[in-house]
Amino acid sequence: MMPVTLYVGKRQFDTTAFFDEGSSATLVDDLVARRLKAEGTLEPLIVTWTGNINRFKNDSRKVELMMSAKGSKEKFPLFNTRTVSELVLPKQNVRFADVVKKYSHLAGVPVRDYPSGKPRILLGLDNVHLFAPLESRVGKPNEPIAVRSKIGWTVYGSENRRPSAYTYLNLHSIVPASNQGLHDMMREQYMLDETAIATFAVPEPVEEKRAREMLETTTKRVGDRFETGLLWREDARRFPDSYPMAVRRMKALDRKLNRHSDLKKNVCQQIEDYQVKHYAHKASEAELKGTPQTAVWYLPLNVVVNPKKPSKVRLVWDAAASVNGVSLNSELLKGPDMLVPLPRVICNFRERPVAFGGDIQEMYHQIRIRPEDRQAQRFLFRANSEEAPQVYVMDVATFGSTCSPCSAQFVKNLNAADFSEKYPEAVEAIVKRHYVDDYYDSVDTIEEAIQRASEVRYIHSCGGFRIRNW
Repeated sequence: MMPVTLYVGKRQFDTTAFFDEGSSATLVDDLVARRLKAEGTLEPLIVTWTGNINRFKNDSRKVELMMSAKGSKEKFPLFNTRTVSELVLPKQNVRFADVVKKYSHLAGVPVRDYPSGKPRILLGLDNVHLFAPLESRVGKPNEPIAVRSKIGWTVYGSENRRPSAYTYLNLHSIVPASNQGLHDMMREQYMLDETAIATFAVPEPVEEKRAREMLETTTKRVGDRFETGLLWREDARRFPDSYPMAVRRMKALDRKLNRHSDLKKNVCQQIEDYQVKHYAHKASEAELKGTPQTAVWYLPLNVVVNPKKPSKVRLVWDAAASVNGVSLNSELLKGPDMLVPLPRVICNFRERPVAFGGDIQEMYHQIRIRPEDRQAQRFLFRANSEEAPQVYVMDVATFGSTCSPCSAQFVKNLNAADFSEKYPEAVEAIVKRHYVDDYYDSVDTIEEAIQRASEVRYIHSCGGFRIRNW
């Protein structure tokens, strides 16, 4: 072992290095890497040692560090350094001045005392060139030896004294986890899970419970649509001023649209259509002056074009855009996962001879957001880049909001539940055979398909959803 200093840029950390010729890789305590703010790629590994004991490190990172002997200005790069959550190496505290006095062959060896504490980095064979012996001082049997390497002198070995009651034996072997290995581990885990018998209900996470309660208390039928609230993480919110950020993003969109006249025409038409469809409206003076600044959030507007369908342009609101670390999404809960797994939907689609399906048009925009939450969905737009920004308010759920997928599934199923007695099979199809806005089903005959599709279409229409593209 040797006192060393680790570096990342100008940041440094003093610790003790443990030299291990039995390790195939260099390992560093993850806490040390984070203190040094060492960035690295995520690379899972398996640590194997004596007795066929394995530890799986799925969160291991490959980081780049420099190292020097403590007090030395000469730095050396470390190769293939991997982080682990805890090294668990033996603690030592040695006073070399006392050791040198006992053994004459160690006279003059410039060795520092070990600092008290556990080693936080283990140097393995991929960095053996740093601690390989260049010079040695060897005494009698059972006496410590001194070895000089590129990073300095260290002393190790045994002394003529009573044998210790405990012996430490460490052998580390690093094996990267292959895709096949990960696949096998996941398969074995699922096989184990499927054989288990549940003896108690798994408690619902606190955040999911809060989101579910908000969905149940704020969602109601308003005319031929449903209205719901945003799933706020906290009851009280204090948004920073997001208007300057939204202005910068709007100007960037201006430049993009001015370079593509067809795209600009499409987006301007969609903004007009949104107002006609009551998806959005221009903010009134009363809204602009009467809403507290801390309750207002501006969503940057973006456009997404499908390369395979250039005429299909989707408007997206960037709910992840942040100011001082705060974004709309950071204040929202994702909500419970209500999606039916895609493989299950596909299997149902292939189960019977007659298969059919369709998709819900603009599903998120059919769900209205309650008035008290809408001012957190403002956005800026202008058809002419020479004009002042116009403030709009989204009145419906948006693409980009982290809670929109959960809210849409909840409303879809809530609307269907009202028809469970009259159309039980169609309701089951809506709840169990939809993947997001896509519906796929199969039955035995064409007549059944026509009836099922008609019932599903009718139920959806009662909630404001229009299913199309049959």
